[in-house]
Amino acid sequence: MALTRNATNGTGECKLSTSKLAAQLGMSKGGVFNALGLLVKLNLAKRIHAGDPRHPAIYVLADVKALVNPTYAQLRLAPRFIR
Repeated sequence: MALTRNATNGTGECKLSTSKLAAQLGMSKGGVFNALGLLVKLNLAKRIHAGDPRHPAIYVLADVKALVNPTYAQLRLAPRFIR
């Protein structure tokens, strides 16, 4: 939910440091890092930029409609590949 609250509207991108997420959630930075890894492993989010000490990692949240209905995901992706 913290990623959702901090995500950019329309893109689902979230740029927030583990320190800031930890402060918002009352967790340790290690706990946040482990939770983010689990979200990626479960395909609920994808890390598109690893980040470094000066820039936070960037995560993109999964499209909920595609998770609930795989047919919707196929229809949504199809126009990209039609030429």
